[in-house]
Amino acid sequence: MLNYTPNVSAGSSKSTGSAGAPWRLLIISGVLFLLCVIIYAGMDFGYTPYLNSEIQKVDASTADLSKDVKNGQQKDMVRLYSQLYNINNLYSAHIYPSRIFTFLEKRIVPTVRITTLDVDVPKLVLKFDAIAPDFDTVVLQVATIQSDEHVAQAVLASSKKQDPKEGGGFAFSVRMEVKAGWLSTSVLATSTKTQ
Repeated sequence: MLNYTPNVSAGSSKSTGSAGAPWRLLIISGVLFLLCVIIYAGMDFGYTPYLNSEIQKVDASTADLSKDVKNGQQKDMVRLYSQLYNINNLYSAHIYPSRIFTFLEKRIVPTVRITTLDVDVPKLVLKFDAIAPDFDTVVLQVATIQSDEHVAQAVLASSKKQDPKEGGGFAFSVRMEVKAGWLSTSVLATSTKTQ
């Protein structure tokens, strides 16, 4: 018998281990491609006809509904909806200047008398003149107004000690700016719920 031993060099042993890696990558890529094709076919031939049939059902029910409601009733319904929509828009933009009186009743110190009140609703500015028995009450009044959540800014515009012939005490003037939206309906609804 013949003994044949191949002559193997040291550098050729490295190439025999990586011969199967490209085939594995090709097989995994082929499986992923096949999976994508199956998903696409399922969506195109299964889900798309289902969605089209559902759209046709909704269109048919809408057509049946429009046949059930007569043309005159449709116009009345559109008119009613339009009126309700307009009322809602007007109500949401409505300003309630009467809220100022509620604010003053709650925030004015009991010993303070308001003598004049000037309200500029578009500018959201409120000015009032009042009389307090002493200066501590004036300071307390301004601090009470400044601490309110609806007031953007409150400033003591002037203060003057009155002559005892005029009743005594301190005459003072306060200028305050309220936050935007405070007089609108949406703020009224939220502040009513929290109280």
